[in-house]
Amino acid sequence: MLIIVSLSVGFSAFQKSLYVDDMSFYVRLEDNVRVSNVHVSKVNSSAVSNYEEYNVSKLIANVTLPSSSAYVLYKVDLTNYGNIKSGLLSIKNNTSVNYSICNSNGSSCSSLPETPVCSGNDCTLGATKELYVKVSSNTSGTYDVNLDFDFEPYNAIQYNNIKENISSFRTEVMSNDTYQLTLTSKPEV
Repeated sequence: MLIIVSLSVGFSAFQKSLYVDDMSFYVRLEDNVRVSNVHVSKVNSSAVSNYEEYNVSKLIANVTLPSSSAYVLYKVDLTNYGNIKSGLLSIKNNTSVNYSICNSNGSSCSSLPETPVCSGNDCTLGATKELYVKVSSNTSGTYDVNLDFDFEPYNAIQYNNIKENISSFRTEVMSNDTYQLTLTSKPEV
C-alpha cells in the first residue's frame, strides 16, 4: 500500500506553537483488480441477455434461456490497478444459474477460474485479461445472474532446508487459497 501524506503546517512565533492547518492523503491499494467491462460475446438457441451490469467485483445480469441447451457467453474484462501480481481465485454464484469459464467460442469450459490477471509477462499495474463466462441452466426460463469475483494477490513460496527435488513444487500461491505439500524426506534442522 502506498500512502502519501501532505501537511500544511503553520507556526506562530508569538504563541510558540505548531499547528496543522490542512491534511490530505493519497492512497493506492496494492491488490486492486477490478471488473472493468462486461458485454455479451455470444448466445445460442435464441438465448437473450436482457441486461448486463458490473461493478468492482460482480457480474449482474438477467437472462432468458428458452431451452436447457441455451447459454449466454459474457466477455468480462479484468484490470489490475495495483502494483503486485494478482488474479481471480474463485467465483461465488449467488443465483440458480450454472456458470463456467470458457474460451472465446464458449467451449473448453472449466469451473476452476484460478488465473492471474496478466498482459503477456506483465502482471502488475495496468495488466488486463479477458475472461469468458458461460451462463446456462438445466431448465428453460428467465433467471437473474449474480456472480461475485474473488480477486486475491499472489504470494511467493520459498523452500528452505528440504532434500526433495523442489522443481515441481509451486513457487507462488494466492491469498486465501489452500496449498498442501507432502514431503517424503525429513527436513534438515
